[in-house]
Amino acid sequence: FEADMCEHLRPDVNKRSLSLTEDFGDPRNVEFKAHHEIRLPKEKGLHLLMMGDSITRYMYLSLTYYLSHGMWYSEIYSRGGDCYLVSSATFADFPHFLRFGNSVVGPYAHENCDCRREGPTADDNYENRFFYDERNGNSLSYFQSFPFTHVHSRLNAADAFLQHIPLEHMLNELPSTFEGDWPTFISDYASKLNPRPTHVMLNAGLHPMADWANHTNLDNIVSALKAANMVGIYTTTVDEKYSDVEHEKYMCSKLLCLDMSFAYKDRRWDHLHFFDETNVVANKMLLQMIEDNPNNGPSTP
Repeated sequence: FEADMCEHLRPDVNKRSLSLTEDFGDPRNVEFKAHHEIRLPKEKGLHLLMMGDSITRYMYLSLTYYLSHGMWYSEIYSRGGDCYLVSSATFADFPHFLRFGNSVVGPYAHENCDCRREGPTADDNYENRFFYDERNGNSLSYFQSFPFTHVHSRLNAADAFLQHIPLEHMLNELPSTFEGDWPTFISDYASKLNPRPTHVMLNAGLHPMADWANHTNLDNIVSALKAANMVGIYTTTVDEKYSDVEHEKYMCSKLLCLDMSFAYKDRRWDHLHFFDETNVVANKMLLQMIEDNPNNGPSTP
């Protein structure tokens, strides 16, 4: 599994790509097909921050691909096979997965990935992604963080989008510039991003956290979003209908609610994570929710 084995899966200048079936090794299952011209997405001036677990990460990757190319990843590439953008398990290792996702957002956009995998705990790992498309005025960020654990960042908020920082540099050991819980992150870091997010999507994930039973903790997150003038969107992820889970029901009563129960029977590439078709449906719902609930505040700190 060479680090560059996915090179042929990127859109090329001749608008051709490989369409792969799940049987990657059989040449009979490799079919060339023409790319569409890169289209402009209708979204312009989108400033969204996404924070949560790996399900949220794959929604982020699916959405950045659409914002970059004007089409959804699953419109071009068949599910399964090697180097499947929304499945880290199809890559040689996690840095390989990071490099590929970092490389497919062009040609007019870039992604800074404050990313490093070192150990089993949240404090050992960074995965903060900053997608910026100056041409369309879109900024999208993702912070992998589990509720009531600290969010870490090694990039200054004011520069995180606008500088173009090589991923290889970020894979090294670097000092943190910020560390704080979710409410502090929203008030002291997210609010200082440039462009500044107008909407924040967050989820609890499938990780059991006793702190979710404390409504004061949840209210602190809601209050931080309100004080920062950001529209909060809570995404349900517990694998049962959200109205039956107390903290999901509570957060959906306080924020806009993206109900993921439609996907609970969708096919997954492991026991948790969806194929891109499900991410596309969720992202279309998310974009419609943002359009229906605009935040006309300033996009600069």
